[in-house]
Amino acid sequence: MIYPVVEMFDALQGEGIHTGRMMTFCRFRGCSVGKKVCHFCDTSFERILPWYGGGDFHEEYILDRAGRTGSLCLTGGEPFDHDLTPILHGARQKLNVFIETSGTVPIPDVFELFWLTVSPKPGWRADALKRADEVKVLVPAPEGFPTLGNALDWACEHKIVYLQPINDRYALNQNALKMCIELIKEHPILRLSVQMQKVIGSR
Repeated sequence: MIYPVVEMFDALQGEGIHTGRMMTFCRFRGCSVGKKVCHFCDTSFERILPWYGGGDFHEEYILDRAGRTGSLCLTGGEPFDHDLTPILHGARQKLNVFIETSGTVPIPDVFELFWLTVSPKPGWRADALKRADEVKVLVPAPEGFPTLGNALDWACEHKIVYLQPINDRYALNQNALKMCIELIKEHPILRLSVQMQKVIGSR
């Protein structure tokens, strides 16, 4: 299968429980949620960027490229807008696979093959949250996005739940960061994810 990939690069994971882990990031083109909903989105997913390693790639190329780090992060946009089954089965016993999703698209029934991060957007699915290994809730919550109440409910269901400030494109938003910290002081069951890549100036 051929996949439209905006960019591929090796970098430290900057978010969630795997912060600091070296991964090969594969960003797919397109997003069924879109920037009309996520008007604050800081990610380019509209077109392929060959100078950043993007192109139309077969799953074998993606898997071979990820062999450099042994860990493959499939992101977007919305990665589940594409049929990821060939990649997931090809990665079996070869790579650690991590997927970052909006939680608005059905999750394929190959649960044991990847780590799932859900950052719920309007229209998120209950089955996606049930499957999630970790959840990231944006602060301050835009209209229609998960609230603090949602975050606490998911944490009480024994999910790892992060509050993540809505940041500027290349830097942390200090006001949003302070809001997250104050909320976690009040609700220590929650955790903080700060987009470390913006702190250290990496991709």
